[in-house]
Order: sequence, then structure tokens, then C-alpha cells
Amino acid sequence: MSDEKKFVKVQFSPGETGWGREIETGRVVIANIPLTDALNIDDLVEVDTTPRKGAIEIVRVLKRVFECKTAVDYPTPHKENYAKIREAWHAAGMKCEGMIPGLVIIAHHENQNPVQIAINAGVAAALHPTQPDLEPVPA
Repeated sequence: MSDEKKFVKVQFSPGETGWGREIETGRVVIANIPLTDALNIDDLVEVDTTPRKGAIEIVRVLKRVFECKTAVDYPTPHKENYAKIREAWHAAGMKCEGMIPGLVIIAHHENQNPVQIAINAGVAAALHPTQPDLEPVPA
């Protein structure tokens, strides 16, 4: 395989597919934040190498990078506020993906509170209603 990493379609769960970067035969790094709780961005997974049409299936997770993910609502102006909070989360070592204007999902470690980090960045963010309450963690 060349130095360029090949993107492959991965079956995250029965109703969800996404992308991964194939790093070697049978090993893929998840390239986006899945909605399923079983996976997260940057997870190293072993995949079934049986040739097939469609998404490849995950056999097992080999290494987790981010233990948590949190859905967060943020106010208008969406473009400006998303830029602020994305920068703050990235500076804290988190990864995020915008879902729709005003809603973002963040991959992070257990000791991090993405809502508090957003508030510290000047954006009045809040947990999306689907999320359990988080205890504030100092930024």
C-alpha cells in the first residue's frame, strides 16, 4: 500500500455507516464520530477482510483514543459560535463534527467537559437534551 491512506466505508452499527482510514490490511482508524456508543473517532479497529460489496464490518476495537462523546447545542450566530467553540475544543485536544447549525458532537476524554470549555470560550452552549448531565470540570 502507498503512503496515502485509503478511505473505506465501515459498518458502525446495523443502521449506521461511516468512514475509516485503512492503515494496513485488516486495520482501520475510524475517521468520523459515529453515533453508536460502541465506537469513537480515532479508534483503531480490526475489520473483516472478506471481500464484499458495501461497508466493511468491524471485528473488534483494538485501541480507544476518546472514551466519551457529547452532543452540545450552541446559539446563533451559528457560524461564528461554531468557529469559537471548535477552536477551543481542538486546543483542548478534542475533536468535533457539526451535525446541523446549532448542534455539534464532540469526542473527548472522561476528565473533559466540552460544555464548560465552550462557555469559557464565550459561547452559551448547553448539553443537547439527549445527553445526561455532566459535572463541570475545570478547563
